[in-house]
Amino acid sequence: MVIKQLLYLALMLAAAVAGARGDPGFLANTNYFLNAEQLKSNVSSGALGNSNAAERVALHFEYAMHDEVSAGRWLAICSENGSARCQFLLYSKLKVASDLISQSRALFWLRKAAVNRDEGAMTMLELCGSLEKLVSYYDGSRPCYGPDSE
Repeated sequence: MVIKQLLYLALMLAAAVAGARGDPGFLANTNYFLNAEQLKSNVSSGALGNSNAAERVALHFEYAMHDEVSAGRWLAICSENGSARCQFLLYSKLKVASDLISQSRALFWLRKAAVNRDEGAMTMLELCGSLEKLVSYYDGSRPCYGPDSE
């Protein structure tokens, strides 16, 4: 549940940033369901490197199908395809894991998203952007990574 809330907050932040940049289309349609033909087309395009298609597949699995495993897989594909937004969403998903490898990968994707100019990632990188933050707190009350980092 916490992961879904984090993804929702990250999407809302991305929507606010997109709106500030004059991109009214982002999140204008919150129906993430893809029919079989749309899913097949987006899966094919996303697998071949189209980050927008991969993001649509990830959001379909996360919000329409409530399949977190498939959503995470497609967030990774979308991130690999170069989407800063997906990189930040993947960071948000991985940072709450209890294992150090997932937390380290979260930091990796946070850094990638910040390099790719995701505003939420740039803000979080200032707070939680070092390996030391994997085991310490950013404000004295909550950790940057792990199950209690929500």
